[in-house]
Amino acid sequence: ILKRKATLKQIEEKLPTEEALLKKTSEEILQRKERLTQLQLNIDALRKEVEDEKYAKKQTDQKRLSEEQQLLNNAKNVIDRLREKVNQKNELTEENCKLKNILQELETQLQKLVIVAKEKNNAFQQADELLRKQKFALSEWAKEMRLQLTIGDTCPVCGKQIDSNLSEDNFQSALKPLQENLEKAKKEYEQSNHALIEAQTKYKATEERRTEQDIQLKKACEAFLT
Repeated sequence: ILKRKATLKQIEEKLPTEEALLKKTSEEILQRKERLTQLQLNIDALRKEVEDEKYAKKQTDQKRLSEEQQLLNNAKNVIDRLREKVNQKNELTEENCKLKNILQELETQLQKLVIVAKEKNNAFQQADELLRKQKFALSEWAKEMRLQLTIGDTCPVCGKQIDSNLSEDNFQSALKPLQENLEKAKKEYEQSNHALIEAQTKYKATEERRTEQDIQLKKACEAFLT
């Protein structure tokens, strides 16, 4: 019993020390736990900061890529518009050259038609004059004049020397071919004049079209430079 009492007394004596040590150890554990908690908070904050930085960088990269894509799209649109303007300008230039060549051909054709129409008109006038003289030769006054003329005399109508006897049948037989010749000359003149009018109308329409093409080409060139 004495031994147990002695042991118990030793324990009681050591108890304050052990309690103090326990308290100190508990405080140290609590401090370490607080440090661990703070460390974990710092780690979490650092992780969040890194994640936020990565997210911000990702957003920045996406924005930059989006802006670059927009620039590429804008450049493509500009190139497409320029290509369209170039094609339009080339088409108008080609069409303008074609119209210029057509006008030159029409002008040459007009010059020829003017000459032909003039020749046909002269032929018609000559045929009409011959028929008129022939009809005049068949008039009563002309008949009386012929009765007074003989071979070797000068015809008062045409101015030629008479080299054969003048008969009524000769004058009547010469009238029909002259009439036919007049009708033929008149028809040819009307056809040539009609062709001339058509060519002039076509030339005017083509010229107006080329003028409009010149205006469009000028606008296309101005649009190309802007």
